[in-house]
Amino acid sequence: MLPNSEYVVVISACIDPSNGSIQVSRSDPSIRLQDYISGLHFWLNIPDRRLDKIVFIENSGYPLDALQKLTHVSNPLNKQVEFISLCCNDYPEGVHYGYAELNMLDEAFTLSKLLNESSYLIKATGRLTFPNISRLLDRLKDDFIFAVDCRNNAILTPSPQVFTTTQLMIFSTAFYRKHLLNIKTKLSKDMICIETLLYNKLIIFQGEKGAILRWQVNVDPSGYSSGWSKNYDSLKQKVINKVRAICRIIFPNWWL
Repeated sequence: MLPNSEYVVVISACIDPSNGSIQVSRSDPSIRLQDYISGLHFWLNIPDRRLDKIVFIENSGYPLDALQKLTHVSNPLNKQVEFISLCCNDYPEGVHYGYAELNMLDEAFTLSKLLNESSYLIKATGRLTFPNISRLLDRLKDDFIFAVDCRNNAILTPSPQVFTTTQLMIFSTAFYRKHLLNIKTKLSKDMICIETLLYNKLIIFQGEKGAILRWQVNVDPSGYSSGWSKNYDSLKQKVINKVRAICRIIFPNWWL
């Protein structure tokens, strides 16, 4: 098990998405701010000492006063927290808003002290929570280079969905610096989404020591997606999650 100081949680946020060219269904900044407050509260209060360093990075320039106040009134474990405010929620025409997310991570490597002193980054979408995160960390060996959860449903459909889920990802900071910094420039009209781009970038490491492309356990998000207000806590989604959890055990080569 890795020591506490090895991990940093990098929480990505966009409170006011109005500057982006792609419209999202969950777009009200006041609602999104409450999502991020709930998400940060989760990370501040989860009693896992491996998760004691947090970087909250926001890319719409929205005031972070409410979130900073939260760290003063609801941080019972005295976790270290950095706030980084940016104005860079833009992306080239024809690509998805994931471009801006990758750009935030690039900026974090330049600006964050906590990130640059850590061996592993846990990238988390800030509006969501991940109650099973500690169970995942317990399953990881000390020498992994990344741990992501990929999907490939080619066995079920002639038009497969092949991608890496991006709500929660874990990378060694050395690996990210070497292989993934500035990969946002690879997005184009032929490769519009970071989920597909990351899959293509990471699948080439399949079989290498420390490359984890499929988690052994579910780490299901809780909350609402931004793009289409999907409720990750709905009964339908819970059934899907249960099926996926069973398949991880019975059919580990089915990346559903």
